[in-house]
Amino acid sequence: MELPVPQERADLILKHHAKLGGERTLAFCASIRHAECMANFFTARGVPAAAVHSEQTGANHALDRSTAIAELERGHLKAVFAVDMLNEGIDIPSLDTVMFLRPTESYVVFLQQLGRGLRKYPGKSHCTVIDFIGNYKRAHYLPRLLAGENPWVDRPAAFRHPQESEFPERCSVNFDFRVIELFDEMAARDPLPVRMLDTYRRIEHSLGRRPSRLHIMEHR
Repeated sequence: MELPVPQERADLILKHHAKLGGERTLAFCASIRHAECMANFFTARGVPAAAVHSEQTGANHALDRSTAIAELERGHLKAVFAVDMLNEGIDIPSLDTVMFLRPTESYVVFLQQLGRGLRKYPGKSHCTVIDFIGNYKRAHYLPRLLAGENPWVDRPAAFRHPQESEFPERCSVNFDFRVIELFDEMAARDPLPVRMLDTYRRIEHSLGRRPSRLHIMEHR
């Protein structure tokens, strides 16, 4: 099956997964073909993998959701490549690696995907997130996402870091001071189109409908 991404990119994904990935990986893909091709690519190179999507299973390393999860938990699979099937409604506590192979501008989807790897599990000390798309451009939102805020809507005039008491119960979050400084710099460097889009979404959310130019001018 021909890859929907360049061979060099697929090789790079496999290389970084081998270097950084854990025992159980969930990867989010852009399309059914993308998921099946990546599952084939990994399996052919000695990393047992399966694709999970809404169409017929049984071909091109595609499995139904429950079977794929069970095989991943048993260790028979090392990676599952999913297409909008494992964002929510599942619990795989042993999952220790999340790979972003598709972009998302949705706060809800981003948080759901990230949350797949944040469950506690005996012997699991952390979750590795490997981002091949550029969702890191919004990485400075992570502290607020983990505090249950929606930075795409509830964005304050100045970027702030949540206090420890604002995180969910039994959730401990520690950021290196260098990372905190980087978050501040990234927030300050948001390009004008991004800031304009954030403003538009915030006003749209507040009004409950598409804002007019006048609404945007009034909320500047």
